[in-house]
Amino acid sequence: MVEPRLQISITHLSTEKSIVRTLTTIATPHYEAAKVVDGALKQMAKKTRGHQNLNDSRSFLLESRVQEQSLRSPQAENIVNQKEQPRSTIVATKTDQSEP
Repeated sequence: MVEPRLQISITHLSTEKSIVRTLTTIATPHYEAAKVVDGALKQMAKKTRGHQNLNDSRSFLLESRVQEQSLRSPQAENIVNQKEQPRSTIVATKTDQSEP
């Protein structure tokens, strides 16, 4: 389930020059999905030339919601070892509307 705050953030983005093309949520820990997530983040970085090149409102979504670049991170291990509540890793990418 997508977190309501993220849904609200996306609805307030300006659509004049760009759109949010993808929104992906992955609840941790999903170790089998780690390779998929790693690959998706690499592809996203190539398409956006790194999230630092996005304007501030879109960069905020990536910086604030992508909690772990790999689900094999120490944070994911803490969830398993300490029985923490799983949380979602959320990725939103912006693309220029002029792109096909």
